[in-house]
Order: sequence, then structure tokens, then C-alpha cells
Amino acid sequence: HRVHVQGRVTSPGGNKNGTGGLFGRIWGANITACSADVEIESGEDYVGGIFGYDTGASTVSDCWTAGHVKAGSKVGGIGGGFIKADSEMYNCFSLMTVEGSFQYAGILGHANLDAKGNNTTNTPNNHIEGCIAWNDEIKSRATDGAEHYSSGVIVGFTATQNYLAKCFRKADIAFSECPVNAELGYVVTNQGNAGPGAPLVVGTNTYDFAYHGLAAPADATVTSLARSLGWSDSVWDFSTPIPTLKAGTGGGDENVNAGGQLPDYPEHDFFN
Repeated sequence: HRVHVQGRVTSPGGNKNGTGGLFGRIWGANITACSADVEIESGEDYVGGIFGYDTGASTVSDCWTAGHVKAGSKVGGIGGGFIKADSEMYNCFSLMTVEGSFQYAGILGHANLDAKGNNTTNTPNNHIEGCIAWNDEIKSRATDGAEHYSSGVIVGFTATQNYLAKCFRKADIAFSECPVNAELGYVVTNQGNAGPGAPLVVGTNTYDFAYHGLAAPADATVTSLARSLGWSDSVWDFSTPIPTLKAGTGGGDENVNAGGQLPDYPEHDFFN
């Protein structure tokens, strides 16, 4: 509860070790009212602003991130991946720039069982609801012109029968999937609520299993969207266009870094 981290995280990574602004790997956790303003770079997969990957039955809610995350695959502004059943995410937003090779997204990179299977028949029972992608940019690190695995604005690669509801993206968000050959890139489209009874309708590309949510009205702010979604005003301060977590939510202080150990880093060209 109520942890804020500001700083830089670098990791050579590992296929499933996980790298995050707060947590590398979580399992059965309840993460709420946490935030990270961080620069993260990993040479591997499962990398996110709050957590790297979740091995099942965790709930992440009322969190936000800013900064920059740059990694391999399964990369997200909030989390790298839900790889088992029954994990959930609610009422989170990200301002991060996200860079990945494939399965990257503004909120969650991967939301399907970490096993071979059909995205249209798997039923992970993952919930991604009420989240807002207000990222500065979501872009591919690919340098070839080939079709790559799915990437999206809210979720990069999802089982179509997951619970996906009431998520929004900035109307003019900068998103790229295949910069070398735009014709193979995935088109960002509006996608409403989905679930087992009404599976997500996805694109026609071979690996297009992305969830982009709905474009916000042109004059919307994160605060106006959050209030329309019913985010709690006992948790969030809605006095500015970008909401902040109220001091003391979950026990803590908005302006104190976790443990007082992480300094504020100046601007630099770390990711250039």
C-alpha cells in the first residue's frame, strides 16, 4: 500500500525474472495506491512501471506511472504480464513512454496464460478495467519490416475472453507497431467491453490480439475520465488535470520516496 518510487532501474533481465519500478515478480499480491516515476531499461522480457510479471491471483488497483520503460517483449506502463489465471487490474493510469519489441502496451503487455494455446479459447479470467493510457508514446523497437506479435494501447496481447472494460486512451496518442513497414502495423481502433460472453473482436493480422480501449474525447483529461469511471475520491485528488494519490492513502506520504533511498534524477540522455 501507498508506495511511491522515483529513480532509475536497470537490469540485464531474464526471460521470466521480471523487472518493475516497484516489483519484479508478484504472486497473490494486493497492490493498491502505489506509483512510480522511473526510467527502466531491461535486456529481457516481462517489464513494467509497477511490476514485471504476475504468477496468478494478484490485484493491482489505483496505481499510476510516469517516466520511460524500454525492454524486450511483454512490456507495459503498469505491468509486464499476467501469465496465470485470476489476476486483475483496476483504475490505473500511465504517462510513461513505452518501448518494446513485441507484446508491449501503455498499461499491460501480456494478459494470456503463459503456455501455448489459442487466444480465442483460453479463459484466464484476467480483469483489466477502468484503466487510462495517457502515455507520451508507445513504440516498437523493431528494426525490420516483418509482422511482429501483438502490441496495443491498453493491452498488447490478450486472450479475447478476458474481462476488458471501460478503458480509455488519449485520442492523439502516438502509437507505432511496425515503423519500417507501416502496412504491417496494427490499426488502433475503438474496442468496447468484452468478456467470456462477448469476446473481444480483434484485428485481421496474424498476431493482432491487442486491446486499445476507447478514444477519449478531445477535451478530456485523466481526471475527467477517472471521475466518469467512478474512481474513488477518498483515494485520488482530482484538483488537477492529472490526478494524484492523496497523502496518507494506505499509509504514507505522496512526496516521500520509498525508504527515502532514491534520489531525484536529473534529465539525461539515458534512452537516446
